[in-house]
Amino acid sequence: MDKAAASAPTKGNAAGGDDDSISDVDYRLIGLSPQYWSYTRLSIGDLNSLPLINGVDCFITPRHRDDSESENNSHQWHIFPLSRVLLRGVVTAIDRRPNGCTLIVIDDGTGAVDCRCWEESSNSAFHLPALLPQHRTSMNGNGLRYDIGDSVEVMGKIKTLTAGDASSAAGSTLSENNTTPLEVRFGCIREVHATSVCVIDKSQSSTANVWNGEAVHWLKCINVEKEVSKENSTMKNGKEVLSLLGDKVSSSILRDGDSTTIGKKNVLVRQCCQTPQRFRRALFYCHCEATLEALDSTFSFRDAVLNHLLDCESQLQHIESCVHQAATED
Repeated sequence: MDKAAASAPTKGNAAGGDDDSISDVDYRLIGLSPQYWSYTRLSIGDLNSLPLINGVDCFITPRHRDDSESENNSHQWHIFPLSRVLLRGVVTAIDRRPNGCTLIVIDDGTGAVDCRCWEESSNSAFHLPALLPQHRTSMNGNGLRYDIGDSVEVMGKIKTLTAGDASSAAGSTLSENNTTPLEVRFGCIREVHATSVCVIDKSQSSTANVWNGEAVHWLKCINVEKEVSKENSTMKNGKEVLSLLGDKVSSSILRDGDSTTIGKKNVLVRQCCQTPQRFRRALFYCHCEATLEALDSTFSFRDAVLNHLLDCESQLQHIESCVHQAATED
């Protein structure tokens, strides 16, 4: 067993070089993690505080190793990319949009987040009937299956609206045990595009069970953090899954792409195109990631729209600061 364990790093190095040269958010490896495609239980407070690392939403936990050989590796960070979450909370606001989208605000006591959902009509070709009678829900007076004050469970995709502020200190801390530079941004504004909104019906279960269910959800959120922090956790990111695939598969994955294009040169510093720094810093956007359009091949129209939107935003911020300053002086 000791010989096999000792030879495992050697295979990994043969497949793709030193493990430290591969980032946990390498775009070639993110999708290898089953958990990346699963709905991870999180509290809304944890969701709102997720850092954006190289453009990817990540869950970070400190990992404590029991190795007594080296004191430098006694404390490391585990970076876990996420794309989907499972939330539970109370509906505090509902806003029906004319395009068929409904914006609901979910609050679980740790924070609040906007969730966008699209209600399907029973006459829709994509509507599927409930499998169980207890899942059949009737519409409320507002034409929705839920109302303000209802306890709901939401499953959906994470959508980052703003890139937040870059933190060089956090980036250097996370890069201590990784040769690939990481750009870490905090304070991002996010929303959830819901694929499922399940109403916890009080008529089918007692009120005590409804609120006990929220406590169970919180405990499961805590258990997720503990499970990720374990040394031999069943929840693995793409880099950890890569080591389980063998030399042949690992080498083919690492050979098909070049991590330097996105991993080492992030949106702010890479010189792949002539995207203005204003767009890169404010929107974390690059022309190389945009869809090619025949009517706007030089991005002139899109650049004009983005400049106009950023100008409007700066004007609003200036007005808000002036109003705040006037209120303070009064």
